[in-house]
Amino acid sequence: MSKNKRNISSINIEVSSSNSKPSRNSKRIRLKSSNHAPACDDFTCKGCDVGEIEIVFTTEDGQGVVELSPDKLFQFALEESSKESSQEHGIAKRLFEMALEGFDKLMSKEEQTLKGKEKETPQKVDTKQTRCQYALCRIAFGIYLPIVEQIHKGIKMFKRIIVEDDDYYDAWIGIGRARISLVCI
Repeated sequence: MSKNKRNISSINIEVSSSNSKPSRNSKRIRLKSSNHAPACDDFTCKGCDVGEIEIVFTTEDGQGVVELSPDKLFQFALEESSKESSQEHGIAKRLFEMALEGFDKLMSKEEQTLKGKEKETPQKVDTKQTRCQYALCRIAFGIYLPIVEQIHKGIKMFKRIIVEDDDYYDAWIGIGRARISLVCI
């Protein structure tokens, strides 16, 4: 009986040429690697997937908690997503989620403010810019994971902006980028 050792996806596997049972030292391949953290090497592990990640921003002295704006969280998410590999969805995913939650809160506040007051031009422009950032965040999150539904929501948001102001070129560019990413996905 000859035994060959191969290295497949950084997991050592013993392959025997006959129907003998594998030795105790051999490792099994996990069929679903999505249930495991990227650094998990335990073949007996039944699922150690990375759970909810909590991100807290503090001051330089570490004493106070800092609340970041959704657009700043979105920028951090983009930076972090460019650093992570395609199989890791840890910090960048959570940053995208935090940014989307922040945009949700911000949009509901702005809608309440606009309903309470007369619609003034500066507030409407701020809302349009916020909605554009929100749509961009949805699309970037959809591209990152890939989630087609998020990209479609971003396109719908851009379409609403264009109905309001068809000269708002950032919305046209956003729709183009989103549609191209849908084709790629």
